[in-house]
Amino acid sequence: ERKDDDKRYRPVYVALLTRKGLAAQFRDEALAALGKMDAASRSRVLLEALARVPADDPLTAEKLLGLLLSQPAETLRKERDTFTQAIDAASPPPLVLRGAYAALMLCDGKPDLAWQAAVKHDGHIVELMLGVRYIPDANLRAQLFAPVSTLLGSTDAAATRTAALDALGWARPDEAAFELLAREVKPDAAPATRAAALASLQRIPDNAWPPAAIEPLARGIVATVQAIAPEGRTEPDVLDALQFGERLAARLPDEPKRIIRRD
Repeated sequence: ERKDDDKRYRPVYVALLTRKGLAAQFRDEALAALGKMDAASRSRVLLEALARVPADDPLTAEKLLGLLLSQPAETLRKERDTFTQAIDAASPPPLVLRGAYAALMLCDGKPDLAWQAAVKHDGHIVELMLGVRYIPDANLRAQLFAPVSTLLGSTDAAATRTAALDALGWARPDEAAFELLAREVKPDAAPATRAAALASLQRIPDNAWPPAAIEPLARGIVATVQAIAPEGRTEPDVLDALQFGERLAARLPDEPKRIIRRD
């Protein structure tokens, strides 16, 4: 039993909103109840809930960010101060930053102001880019291709590069993104950046693969896997890379296809 007019049940509703694997109807009930109890907007309740989601629960994070960012742009605009306050708070949690920056971009219909704000805060540009996947507006995501690709080409910071590579596959899954991402698939690349590039590449539809880039990428995957010790080749990210390499090889003429599959 729980009552949305009795604050003693507030912890119950917080748990319902943030619990892993809970049905949507219970999240909706909890969201409405907490808004009523706290006299708070939907956005504020969701940001507070995101602060409670553990780092190892991406599914709950995705659900809550979806609830936040699926609100109409006009509704989000009324909450602009809520998002800027979350960004300017002392040590805001990563998921809160991802939601707040994505919401600001949806408010504006463009990324410019949110991007400018993020570069002024240490570490925030990484969280902005890691939030690109949650933006429901494909046109807005596409506008992020230029600043993300420019940043990728100008930094050696591993966390920034990894986040940029993750964002590119969501921003604009096309030939240009394919070519940028394929450059990171090589044996001497940092494992985290290479894994992010491979994950992003797999979001690009086959019909957007530039023909001239397919064989070099397939060979890059082969060389990368060959450089991994045999006992490490059963790791999930390595198996994903092999499966993607097979998809690439299937698009090649018979002879290069045979060589790549042999290797």
